Amino acid sequence: MVEAKAVRTDGKAVLSTYQDSIMYVNDTFLNLTGYCKNQLINRSAQEVIHNLLRATVDITNIKPEDEPITCFIFTRTLEPIEVTISIESRFHEEIFIISEIPNSRLYEKIHDTDRIFSDDKMGICIISAPDLILLKANHFFLKILNEPFNVDEKAIGRRIEDIVSDDLGDPFFGEKLKNLINTKQSFYGEKYAKIIRKGNKCFHNSMIIPYMQGDQVKYLIAVFIEVTDYIRERESPGAKKDGRAAKGTIGDHS
Repeated sequence: MVEAKAVRTDGKAVLSTYQDSIMYVNDTFLNLTGYCKNQLINRSAQEVIHNLLRATVDITNIKPEDEPITCFIFTRTLEPIEVTISIESRFHEEIFIISEIPNSRLYEKIHDTDRIFSDDKMGICIISAPDLILLKANHFFLKILNEPFNVDEKAIGRRIEDIVSDDLGDPFFGEKLKNLINTKQSFYGEKYAKIIRKGNKCFHNSMIIPYMQGDQVKYLIAVFIEVTDYIRERESPGAKKDGRAAKGTIGDHS
């Protein structure tokens, strides 16, 4: 253990296990993730990296001879961080080395994320490409999802196809996202999406915009604007009657 501590304090986050039990984490790891030592020590690496950090790769597939694997992890406050993960083996010790990719945080790439996500008049989320992981979502968007995925803790870090219902997934989050990644074109909803929420029918206008990094789609930004009141007003008996009357008036003048 002493050797691992001495060698791996070069600005990278280090987690060291003995017989699959975490025995050591360095300060960089704690600062990066926001967790405390007593939340990590004596737990398995799989439990911490998969369950707590919600890593978007299966660490059991990473071998010591492999090149570092790029993925997202999530801090204690569910902030997504793009990192590389590699493993070194030393006697009975397994050392996980996590290195944050510079300038890769969402607020560094997409300006005004805090202000955008505080908007309570529209639903917004950011999805990674091409693996389609939900990286960030505001409260309005989470309300669109069915239970139990309508809270951060259950939705963030999951594949979008695993958390959206069929009525939302089929028109917006099915093949549509893969097509957007391939074509690099934005999608603007031409129809209102009907989403059942607690027995009520809700209507939303939607758009999904690819965010490019170089010539590749890095993220998909989805926006949903609720138009339920507008639709109900338009479809009310009074509105339909007024519409028919207007048509009749136009006909009388022709």
